Amino acid sequence: GIEQDVFSYNTLLDAICKGGQMDLAFEILAQMTAKRINPNVVSYSTVIDGFAKAGRFDEALNLFDEMRYLGIALDRVSYNTLLSIYTKVGRSEETLDVFREMASVGIKK
Repeated sequence: GIEQDVFSYNTLLDAICKGGQMDLAFEILAQMTAKRINPNVVSYSTVIDGFAKAGRFDEALNLFDEMRYLGIALDRVSYNTLLSIYTKVGRSEETLDVFREMASVGIKK
């Protein structure tokens, strides 16, 4: 059979999120960990972006917290998604903090 790896899961997550099935995407993210396939920045960013597009900002922010807890470095895409979420929910102080953090790690918006 075809080996399931982080890349095949990321493709699956992308399709599921584009279809708006966010609860399923969240379950699959958990399944990856259970199968000892470590989600990477793309895995998390895909699901976070899906939650953000669905207006489920708290869930998106919780996944950011999980990423940071697990030591997964944010990339330009994930930082911009985080900026977008904080802007949409009117959390200007957090928006500024993220912008400063991006500058400190050398990421340009």
